[in-house]
Amino acid sequence: MALVEFRDSSRTMRVGKIFCVGRNYAAHAKEMHAETPEAPVIFLKPPTAILHNGGEVVLPPISKELHYEVEMVVLLGREGKNISLHEALAYVGGYAVGLDMTLRDVQAEAKKKGLPWTVAKGFDTSAPVSSFVEAERIRDPHHLALALKVNGILRQQSNTRRMIFSIEELIAY
Repeated sequence: MALVEFRDSSRTMRVGKIFCVGRNYAAHAKEMHAETPEAPVIFLKPPTAILHNGGEVVLPPISKELHYEVEMVVLLGREGKNISLHEALAYVGGYAVGLDMTLRDVQAEAKKKGLPWTVAKGFDTSAPVSSFVEAERIRDPHHLALALKVNGILRQQSNTRRMIFSIEELIAY
């Protein structure tokens, strides 16, 4: 298990598993020449994928094509099963900004063969994440700006209001 940190606090929380959502923005699905999904596309990353602020990404030598996408990260603050849409946000402990890193050439080869994407998506340090902000400090998680700059150059910009599936829908799913 990995630990994540909360901003402006000494509080930490254990992370047992990382659920990721693929193609949750229509523009990204279009960019990837993929259909807009009718249900969430879920994949997992192991806790060893987490990389904290200031950490160094370690790229596996099996790839020559690293892609990255800025993401909103939702931390469930308590255990639950079969969580209803109505109760979903009550389970959120915090929010952060993260990157989903993908070895795109490795993923493309796996997709061609009908194999899982685990190696392409789940390598150690493939999930850099900021410190978390407690959920009650975020007024509207459905309207948060996300941006990614690399060496000062804007590479990606969006807003959580553009997600296909809402936070509640994803948690309930």
